[in-house]
Amino acid sequence: MSSKALTEESTPCTVIDDTQEKKVMVKLVEVLSKVLAISLIILVLSLSISNVCAATSAQIEQATSIGVAWLVKQQQASGCPAPSGLTGGCWSPKYNPVGVTGLAVLKLETHAVLQGLSPFDPKYAYSTNVASGLAYLFANAHLGNLETPPVPGVYFLSPGGSNLNYETAIALMAIVSCTDPARAASVQGNTMTYHEVAAGVVSFLAWAQISDPSRVDVGGWNYDLVNNPTQQADNSNSGFVVIALHFAETPQRTPPTPGGFGLTISASVKNNLNSWINYIQENGGTDDGGSYYSDPPSGVPNVLRTGSLLQEMALVGDTAATPRVQRAIDYLVLHWNDLNFGEESGEEGWKGKAGEISNYLATLTVMQGALALGLQRIGGIDWYNDFADAIVGQQNLDGSWPGVSVEGTYLPPVLITTWALLSLEEASPNHPSPTPPVGGTLMAVSKLALLAPYLALLGVIAMVSVASKSRRLGD
Repeated sequence: MSSKALTEESTPCTVIDDTQEKKVMVKLVEVLSKVLAISLIILVLSLSISNVCAATSAQIEQATSIGVAWLVKQQQASGCPAPSGLTGGCWSPKYNPVGVTGLAVLKLETHAVLQGLSPFDPKYAYSTNVASGLAYLFANAHLGNLETPPVPGVYFLSPGGSNLNYETAIALMAIVSCTDPARAASVQGNTMTYHEVAAGVVSFLAWAQISDPSRVDVGGWNYDLVNNPTQQADNSNSGFVVIALHFAETPQRTPPTPGGFGLTISASVKNNLNSWINYIQENGGTDDGGSYYSDPPSGVPNVLRTGSLLQEMALVGDTAATPRVQRAIDYLVLHWNDLNFGEESGEEGWKGKAGEISNYLATLTVMQGALALGLQRIGGIDWYNDFADAIVGQQNLDGSWPGVSVEGTYLPPVLITTWALLSLEEASPNHPSPTPPVGGTLMAVSKLALLAPYLALLGVIAMVSVASKSRRLGD
């Protein structure tokens, strides 16, 4: 059989035009490239959004670590004012040093306890800072029976200062958070245990509460070193005092669980406070449930004071189901996304304006109130995540947070940093037990692992493109 016959008898083959094949290859590369580009854009956006809007546990821990390290560096070895003369151990010697020192000490104490350590344990890196800070506080303690006329208990005040109930309340928080009620302190030449000093402070604050039943502001506190002062009570002083009383009332606990000294808050204090709550909470209108500053309906309620209101309600025995608590929660939900406020500026929220930090005193009071009532969410809002996102995102590179001016008064970075850190680490006797976040267990995620399938797709495109070019070169 001839070769021609073999050819003619063979099954005919379909031949694909080489130009057509090239077009298919080019089209395939174009499609794959577009898919890859779109996928990468989606991935990058998702990663960037997660970095901006969701602080991870690792980021929170890092922010806390560098923040505490910065805070410790601000403690002064000398130049701290006290009645006996200049001494050391304070923070912010020129701005309410007793109050700021108390907040810094409270932060360092909580930081130790949450690590399972006593704040005085030599293994704790900042134990000496805690001890010297407390020593400074006691250098500014006053025995009421030495006053003229005498007053009950013990109080604290910066030399030349006027924020007596603020500073006394903050000092009480620091004292009862030390985990050692039997520890000895010197108060105006008298040796007292921390427990005795704290009990004296509770007695003083009970006396300083407005108790005249004929007054509309019965049950509140203001700035003065008098019982039933002529000046109106306000829910800023009152809020700090009640947070401190809650710390003091909490039973003593073993680290890593924060606790207090288990002191008794009298029924009369709580009964009067109950009247104050009803007076200062807005009843009706668009701001129903919120807390005013002093004299309803002057000014406006705001988130900061409504956080204090929740703490006050918890101290008198309200629960999350109590109607007035629910009204306060509804107010917070309504104003959650409002901007940061100036005291009487009409801005009711906690969030910072463009280019400004959020109000970390508001995050602190809301945190205290929410934890006191066992609220993991406020009307469905994950309040801690929102606070953490803002706080971590607004931290300076050195670990601090910026100072701000409020109503003409400059609040220094050291004060703002204490508020931020106390909020971030939930420095409360109701600190939640470690639990997995909503939705499952938090796990570290490798961004390289997320990119791996896209890199593989890029490799496929490259291979197809090379194959296409190779065929063209072989023409």
